[in-house]
Amino acid sequence: MDILPENLQEIVDEHEEELQEFFGEKLFAELVKRNGKHLLVMLSEHLDSGEIESVCRAFHHQSGPGKPPTHVVDKMVPALLIGWLYGLSLRELEERLNTDLMARWFAGYGLFETTPDHATLGRFEYWVLTQHRRLYFDSVLGQIYAQYPEQRQQVQIGDTYAMQANAARQGPVMIWRRLSVRVLEAAIKDLFELGRLVSGLNWANLFGPPKGKHFARMTSEERSERLKQTALAAQDLLQRLQNVLANRPQAECGDLRQALE
Repeated sequence: MDILPENLQEIVDEHEEELQEFFGEKLFAELVKRNGKHLLVMLSEHLDSGEIESVCRAFHHQSGPGKPPTHVVDKMVPALLIGWLYGLSLRELEERLNTDLMARWFAGYGLFETTPDHATLGRFEYWVLTQHRRLYFDSVLGQIYAQYPEQRQQVQIGDTYAMQANAARQGPVMIWRRLSVRVLEAAIKDLFELGRLVSGLNWANLFGPPKGKHFARMTSEERSERLKQTALAAQDLLQRLQNVLANRPQAECGDLRQALE
């Protein structure tokens, strides 16, 4: 059913692109006004992506034959940032840009514009990670330092209660392994009979099997067993070296004695 008089419909048809752009701008303006505390709105007020965009313009050919790019870097740069910010896969980022008005606005796409698919986003991400891997990080960190110089000098405290991850504090297994490496390096320097000395040592228990399960992914029983076996292997290495040093003058093997302490 027609909802516009024929004369108005003709005007709409003639100026459809301009009307879509006008409507989109009005909608986005109202959206941003009502969501001032949204992460992307606050980020847009502080982040200057000019440096990143300038470097990334080399992603497209600057001269020669061919059509202008469909998705310019000025839009791809913030689009990629959205994906990293929210931990999205390329397909999830494609969907977010296509359906989330705030994400579409932050990336610079109009309400009726076609957003990039995951393949286009993937090509750009691959280029950034291979050509300028630290570009985003260094640019954003530099702006944080510039905007918050006093906070930069302050001690930062984070709550990692009950967290277990690769970045967590080292547990006893990793500490024993690192100390064992240090001791063995000193033993190689100070002892000539090291090969005979460590013959029969359980290397797999001491340093873990080549494709062993990560400690954080083990069950409590598996962790307890790994802890016990590593401790026994480290104790075996310690006892072997102590037995050798017991028959040597105190002035000899200074590096090894210091490492064992």
